[in-house]
Amino acid sequence: GIMEDGADCEDILALLARWDIDIVHVHEIDNVDLIHELVGRVPVVLHLHNYSYWCPGQELFYAATEERCPLSLGWKCIPNAYHKRRNDRHPKRLYGSLRSTTKRLALFEDEVRFVVSSTFMKDRATKAGVPVEKIDIVPYAVEASRFSGEAKPPREDLDPGFVFYAGRLSHTKGVPHLVRAMADLPKASRPKLVIAGDGHARDEVESAI
Repeated sequence: GIMEDGADCEDILALLARWDIDIVHVHEIDNVDLIHELVGRVPVVLHLHNYSYWCPGQELFYAATEERCPLSLGWKCIPNAYHKRRNDRHPKRLYGSLRSTTKRLALFEDEVRFVVSSTFMKDRATKAGVPVEKIDIVPYAVEASRFSGEAKPPREDLDPGFVFYAGRLSHTKGVPHLVRAMADLPKASRPKLVIAGDGHARDEVESAI
């Protein structure tokens, strides 16, 4: 809750000096300068949730065309922010995102380790320049005590070949594309699509089903 309360770098460094801290796990913060200040003072682990450490727009996604962006950080990020809506188009915020991403990329060479939740994210991180030996996969966990362990009977309206999506309903996740792709399949061989989730694209997804 320290960062949520708006503490600055000096507050965090003061806590490091006061407490006997073994390791700092950086879940997700915007203050890249603070991360650089922590490196060298205490072992640091960075959690990679999205592409923000190598993409100024964080998603590697063109909102205007709903296509994946294949580019790495460079001058093309500037016109793409305006023409393809890859990033915030306000000049000050655009400049800030480019500057922040440049600083995040520098962390790849520092004495830090990275945590990802899947082999997919590990592959994307290594392609972006994170040394593979610095990455550990820690899958998302669940509280086992919440589940009885008793298997529920399968739903009778689902055959073994159904397609299941669980997650945020958004364009960056490709859910509208999934719905349209399923509709293009021949009806006789089209599997049932089951979607669990919510998000800003929910109305669009529901209207397309």
